[in-house]
Amino acid sequence: MATIAKTQDRKAGHFLKSVIAAAALSTCAFAQAGVIDFEGDAPPFFFSGSYTEIGNYWVESYGGALTSDLSGMIIDGSDPTACSNGISCPTNNTSKYYASLNDGYFYFGLVDGSRFTFNSLQASFIGAGQLSYPSLSGIILLEGFNAAGGLVGSAMQVPLSGLQGGSFKFNSLSTGAFGDNAVSYVRMLGYACDTSGNCNRNANLSNFAVDNLDITVIPEPVTLALFGLGLAGLGLSRRRRA
Repeated sequence: MATIAKTQDRKAGHFLKSVIAAAALSTCAFAQAGVIDFEGDAPPFFFSGSYTEIGNYWVESYGGALTSDLSGMIIDGSDPTACSNGISCPTNNTSKYYASLNDGYFYFGLVDGSRFTFNSLQASFIGAGQLSYPSLSGIILLEGFNAAGGLVGSAMQVPLSGLQGGSFKFNSLSTGAFGDNAVSYVRMLGYACDTSGNCNRNANLSNFAVDNLDITVIPEPVTLALFGLGLAGLGLSRRRRA
């Protein structure tokens, strides 16, 4: 890691177990997988403090002290001229992806405020004219937050490889235990690393690219009302049989 009790009769018990099982199954049934791929309509440039909705998710980008400071952009990997001005972008993605630039960072979440788990992503370092790149060229720090802004669980460091075959490449990466936490939004913060494994973000070198953020939307928990309705149905059924 880089430096930085009453007994129920059998029928009633069986019915209650069925209600509980049905509730659990219904919860699973409404859990929805999704991928944030940055293919929707969005402005090409993100400036410090900008908030943008793209489909059913939002991105809020930060960087320099001024709102005019460029902190990120959507890059079309199929356009060979999209990545220029001395930066070296990944070469193995022909779709759109998000590039965090100039020591920028960003938050993302769902427009409707739903909680989700963040399972995996594709990520790459973006070079900014350095003379050489170590095998660990950078890291992305992942932090999850609840709706009140409190940190959920522990942060995670995502490693970003150096040059592979002469260029940077997107790699598929799991978020591991970080993905066990249900969050309202996530912050992604980049660092550039040197050959000693020291990583910092104070020289406009901590640039990174991400795509295909794999998430699972968490449904609202089943309320006790469901169990109440189930038990009421049991009582009505008994009265009908009496």
